[in-house]
Amino acid sequence: MTFNLKDFPVSVLEPRGVVALHPDEFVLERIADGLERIHAALAKQAAGLTRPPGTVLDVLARLQDCGLPRSVARLRAEMGALS
Repeated sequence: MTFNLKDFPVSVLEPRGVVALHPDEFVLERIADGLERIHAALAKQAAGLTRPPGTVLDVLARLQDCGLPRSVARLRAEMGALS
């Protein structure tokens, strides 16, 4: 898993049975595997934000800033569907 996909060409990795995966793609796959677990992890992360206190939306904003825009968009959409 790396943000630096350009330095890991498929032509080099594939013969070795290795796949380079962008972190955003990795998280999207985890969301697809179990949304309930992801929601629980987000809630746990938010609960750990104490100075200042934070919310799940704060955690999502931080993930967005870290380069996970597609994952955050998916999670926001899922959260909206739960409301």
